[in-house]
Amino acid sequence: MVGLPCLGLKGGPEFKHNEAFSFQIATDTQAETDRYRNAIVGNGGSESACGWCKDRWGLSWRLKLYRGEIGPDAVITGADTDDVQVATLAFGVGNWYLVRGDKAQARTWFERSVNTSGGWPGFGFILSEMELQRMR
Repeated sequence: MVGLPCLGLKGGPEFKHNEAFSFQIATDTQAETDRYRNAIVGNGGSESACGWCKDRWGLSWRLKLYRGEIGPDAVITGADTDDVQVATLAFGVGNWYLVRGDKAQARTWFERSVNTSGGWPGFGFILSEMELQRMR
């Protein structure tokens, strides 16, 4: 998937996928974001709110994660009310800061991720806990 190995398992009719699992692609330019979005939506997908889209199989994609083109507070908007989503987005911003060497800002965002009530089943929550443990 996007040059990375990816494996999906069919869980049968009782295990349907939902927004709790999504793909996220960090892009460097608007043109790159548009290229991915057009490919996903143009091949049977649909637009969703707040920079999300769904492919023809119903899998959610978040395009244009924080790359420094917008302020970090603009990554999580008022429409992002799901705790798992907020935890995941906060991890993404924290990771962006961590990669760039700003551990204090990274810690702030990782703490925001884990302090989101109800975000515990999210991948971002779990990874934020791990990063906070590493920072001790």
